[in-house]
Amino acid sequence: MRRASMISCLFALFVLLGAPGAAHAAVKLDVSASCVGNTLTGTVTITGVPAGTVVTVHAEAQTSGWAHVGTPASIVVVAGRSEYALALDVAGATGAKAFRVTADAGPGHSATSNHIANTVCGPPAQVPEAPAPLLIPATMVLTAVAVEVFRRRRPAGTRS
Repeated sequence: MRRASMISCLFALFVLLGAPGAAHAAVKLDVSASCVGNTLTGTVTITGVPAGTVVTVHAEAQTSGWAHVGTPASIVVVAGRSEYALALDVAGATGAKAFRVTADAGPGHSATSNHIANTVCGPPAQVPEAPAPLLIPATMVLTAVAVEVFRRRRPAGTRS
């Protein structure tokens, strides 16, 4: 009888005080992303993960399915800090329909950002170069005009 009451007391303590390790905060990952040019930028919010944990962040592109693109980033969790900035290059993802960012802090702990349409994310606008056949004659004409203007403005006594 004494043994049964002791087990009941221990069970009651576990219920009231919580099981060992239950005091740890639940792991929570949140990823928000947007696109500027060929770069996915955003924020990864990490809570409940011990300091020193490495969280891997990948850019993903959707063609027929989702696949990693570019080089992943690694975030080392620092005590007292929960938000981390991210910037991932997606320049090599040709033909992608959409982009997203995933963060992985280990088995069962991952998060995915919002989907970003490929119309928002793309190469920056390029300024076309003028072709050389147009530039060479234009340069020659402008040089001749500049020489003539310079010759006409010189005083009469300095002409040779």
